[in-house]
Amino acid sequence: EELALQAIDAGAEDVKVENNYVEIYTKPEELEMVRTALDQKNLPIASAELSMMPKTMVELEEKAALQTLKLLDKLEGLDDVQHVFSNIDFSDSTLEKYKAQV
Repeated sequence: EELALQAIDAGAEDVKVENNYVEIYTKPEELEMVRTALDQKNLPIASAELSMMPKTMVELEEKAALQTLKLLDKLEGLDDVQHVFSNIDFSDSTLEKYKAQV
């Protein structure tokens, strides 16, 4: 929680605390400023990168979701592809079924 407050003080727009890590969201033009501020406080930073975040999420029927997961995996496997972004909200059961297929 203290880390979240420090990130907000440094200019972060949103902070999500998960199990063993913290995700910090900021405007693209403020990424380096926030990273530098946290680094100066000797806080460990696993990575700092720009990501495309969807404004709205969509849910797909299971068949379409499984096909989409397969496509996303293939895209991520291409050498020329650096990042793949999606606005699909996959259900836990769909993710489990896909993992069982792979």
